[in-house]
Amino acid sequence: MPTADRRAYVPWAVEYFLAQRYPNKELVVLDDGQDTVRDLIPECPEIRYFRDTQRRILGDKRNRLCELSHGELVAHWDDDDWQSPERLSYQVQALLDAGAEVCGITRPLFLEQGGQRAWEYVYPAQQQPWLSGSSLCYRRRTALAHPFPSIAIGEDAHFVRRLDPARVLVLDRCDFHVGIIHRCNASPKRTGSSRWRAFDVQRLATLMGVAAERYGVMPDPATTTRAPEPAVAAGRALVATAYGIGDILRATPLVRALRWMGYVVDFLVAPDFPETAALVDDRRYVNRTLCYPDFRSNKGEASLPALEGVHYDIALYSHWAGPLDRQVSARQSLHTAADDWLRLGDSECYRRLACSLGWHGELPAAFC
Repeated sequence: MPTADRRAYVPWAVEYFLAQRYPNKELVVLDDGQDTVRDLIPECPEIRYFRDTQRRILGDKRNRLCELSHGELVAHWDDDDWQSPERLSYQVQALLDAGAEVCGITRPLFLEQGGQRAWEYVYPAQQQPWLSGSSLCYRRRTALAHPFPSIAIGEDAHFVRRLDPARVLVLDRCDFHVGIIHRCNASPKRTGSSRWRAFDVQRLATLMGVAAERYGVMPDPATTTRAPEPAVAAGRALVATAYGIGDILRATPLVRALRWMGYVVDFLVAPDFPETAALVDDRRYVNRTLCYPDFRSNKGEASLPALEGVHYDIALYSHWAGPLDRQVSARQSLHTAADDWLRLGDSECYRRLACSLGWHGELPAAFC
């Protein structure tokens, strides 16, 4: 992923990568911007971050990223675009089945930042080979043998045209990627040409789910789906917290970290005000948000039907939520010690819980 001064988009690009169902993956980030985004990159074994203090032209950055990559296959991962969780699985399988050198799409979808307009770009079939650069997936050996030209725009088109057309695969599907049009795109998007055809914004919203809201589109709730479970999950986790809005919101970085580590996370909240549960029902990170009523009065003694018959690999409890463990079946339960909580506070206690499970560094930001 080449990036430069895209702070607003980078966390989403990382999130889309970590949600990929393809198990054997790495995200290689090369940052040559003035505003380094190192602080936005989680300490995760699947992500490798490189900082370049000299500004590189895009073609050179792609070549350097191919050199830094460990895998046999490379997929372009633009920092400002939306990616379906199925993208890598679909492209890798298609490339290998066809025995191709490179695959991609010729009818990419685009959404204007702000959510007002969308397009399908249609490349004429009779012209020389072309694939949308943002959608490319290819063999690393091919890129090393045929490097990208040292140019800022069109380096991907030149790369594809150097290859044997018989080894260039045009994919049937184009719904795994949506390019986002904004004022800082690396290449200008001339949407007034005949190749750009208006596309239904709500169709894109349905495709993108809750992520569409980030770009100004409000998806139809009836078609919105929960965050996808990874193909190879670390397990099923429960995070339990209680009482005030602040108490509950401070647990969201822990939920987010667990999700990034591959867990499918249920969030059990015992709030003073039931409306608080809706604030943390974020489908990017939470599989189910469970609300435990009247916790102050019953102290966790009342059963919660939503937990019956459910077994977790790991359950983590805030200081105040400890009594809820009698309602939870879990292989391993981790509690915040009272002395640690009084001395360190919620956030540091949550960080230590995450580190005990393999997390490194600071927790990510809250998602609410």
